[in-house]
Amino acid sequence: MKIVVEKGIVLKFITYLILSLGLGYVIQFYVFETIFSINNDLWSMLCYLTNAVLATLVFIGLLKYGEKQIDNLGYVFLVGSLLKFMVYLIVFRPFFNKDGATTKLEFLSFFIPYAIALVVEIYFITKVLNAIPVDKTKYLVIEEDAEDVSEEE
Repeated sequence: MKIVVEKGIVLKFITYLILSLGLGYVIQFYVFETIFSINNDLWSMLCYLTNAVLATLVFIGLLKYGEKQIDNLGYVFLVGSLLKFMVYLIVFRPFFNKDGATTKLEFLSFFIPYAIALVVEIYFITKVLNAIPVDKTKYLVIEEDAEDVSEEE
């Protein structure tokens, strides 16, 4: 079974992703500035941009892989999530750890855009997968009626 991609789905994905991450960035910037008096604008923006690029690459990768084979698509999605965390550990954590510890706010600087991008990815992947016709003979489990079982005993 293969994925047949709706025309313009990647553009819709990127549009929703940019709008969602943009709103998240504005809210996070406001909260960090006003409540916590922290200005890590450059690193927050870099976290948002990195998550946008990675989420787009993972989504396109899922669509391309799904055109060939759909059975292992969940594993490809997990590898994409692992890739994002590796980027966090390799690129961002050393910067956040300069003072010897990564604070909760520093972790949230990466995790909030990660979570927003993940929700948008899941929404669109679900939308794509729901459009696939299901081969009921492959996935349908036929249960015997309770009467049939009691007659055999």
